Amino acid sequence: MRWHIILALLAGSLFLSAALLHGQVRELGISEREAVSTISGTAEKQSPVSASEKGRSRDVLLRRAEAAFQSASALRDKQTARDLTAAVGLFRASAELFGAANSYQQAADSHVQAGDIYFTLSQYDKARRSYREALKVGQDPEKRCRPLSRIARTYAATGPLSLVERYSKQAFDSCHNLSEMAQAEALEARGEALDFAGERSKSEDSFRQARDLFALAKDDDGQARALLMLAYGALFSGDRQVQGLESAEQALRLWSSTRNSYGVARMRSVLGTFAISKGEFETAQCNYGLARPVFHGLGNKDDEASVLNGLGYVSRETGDWQKSLEHYQKARAIFASVHDMVGELEAITGMGKALTTMKNYKLLLPLYVAELRLARRAGDPVKVSDSLADMAAAYEAQNRPAQAEAFYRRSLETFRAVDHLYGEGDILIRLGRLQAKRGRYSQAIASLERANALREETGQIEEIAKIQYELARAYLRLNRLEEAKSAIEKTIDIVEKQRVTICCSTNTNRAAVWLRRPSTPLRGAGPDLC
Repeated sequence: MRWHIILALLAGSLFLSAALLHGQVRELGISEREAVSTISGTAEKQSPVSASEKGRSRDVLLRRAEAAFQSASALRDKQTARDLTAAVGLFRASAELFGAANSYQQAADSHVQAGDIYFTLSQYDKARRSYREALKVGQDPEKRCRPLSRIARTYAATGPLSLVERYSKQAFDSCHNLSEMAQAEALEARGEALDFAGERSKSEDSFRQARDLFALAKDDDGQARALLMLAYGALFSGDRQVQGLESAEQALRLWSSTRNSYGVARMRSVLGTFAISKGEFETAQCNYGLARPVFHGLGNKDDEASVLNGLGYVSRETGDWQKSLEHYQKARAIFASVHDMVGELEAITGMGKALTTMKNYKLLLPLYVAELRLARRAGDPVKVSDSLADMAAAYEAQNRPAQAEAFYRRSLETFRAVDHLYGEGDILIRLGRLQAKRGRYSQAIASLERANALREETGQIEEIAKIQYELARAYLRLNRLEEAKSAIEKTIDIVEKQRVTICCSTNTNRAAVWLRRPSTPLRGAGPDLC
């Protein structure tokens, strides 16, 4: 077949019609792929073609590829589910055309862009396939570095840990001596892998290095992503919450300056979770309310399910247990659909707590058995610890205290091994309550006092009030009246201060003040009220 005939077929099958540009993008059909692949294969078998004719044909392919790429970029920036779906089809079409024109580095770029959209849409398997296509055609080390980093980050979103580790190490080794951008992305992926493994100190070192390199490369989005992870680590570390909020504020400013509503929504979701840890449930609902419409509009199921998990927690804490269960059930179904094992585990934990509150104990043990199996498959030590604690709670609900205490101790050991202060404190409180129920008050007091010290370190004031109340009850059982009186007075003092803070907004704690003040507008998500 002669070149002018091939080009006529190509123009007929891949011309960028108005329907294509308005989002009606479909997968490349067999005839279209054949038309593209024929360019390189058939030409060698047919009669001689002049070099100028070949050059003109390649130029036509490149022009069409570049047009598709530019149209895809414009659609992607609109940040709606329909436009993202259209954009991913155009990026894939441009990759085919670039490949047919032997422009393999540009083809790799197109595959990466398609993968990034699939990542945003929580379609992790498709994202990995696109990144692997980029690895196949990319010959330049820079072009191979990016997809390796991206693959690692998809596994950091879903697990298992073994694949997160494998690809993040490959990316780190491959990108070590390349450009600032390449190194930054590899460090970001490595940071997410270390965070997944529970090595928070090491992960934060990686994120700080990534942030600085992204800044040098003038990549605001990358810098904001690293800041989000630094904010997340600091906000839940206990003594670095002000630092975490500063990182959060910087990320919000960067994303707002580039009109990245998705990035802002991700930060709002983190702030919602932080507000929950401070007992600020209205603030949490506000942040989640700003984030969820953005995730839904983008078609980002994974992040929307994370918000549902948060709303499930808020509903439970504010007394609407049925609504809490419904939020968690929806979240679990969504997480399972996108193969996010970590998110599904969190949803299962929430479901169990809602069922426990509703005294529906029959479903607990099988639910938690499934959770522990999934946690081990994910390879996340923190989630394994959570699952062991949930198993303990199920046995406790069935009035099997010996089995419950055994599982609490296994959970406690695992949390301590990964230096997870929040988890350790939570298990110590639960263990102390169980020990008090069994009449072992001295052991209960030791567990609760250790939990109190941890809660003071992490700044969880409301939890301290609960611990002091439990301590007062244990002291009374041992007839240690002065200590019981002191503990209950501390409880009342904390409750009164919290009541004043909530009703009158007189809390001078910088973290709470920052959470409530207007910060940055969230385009497409309503007014900023948090």
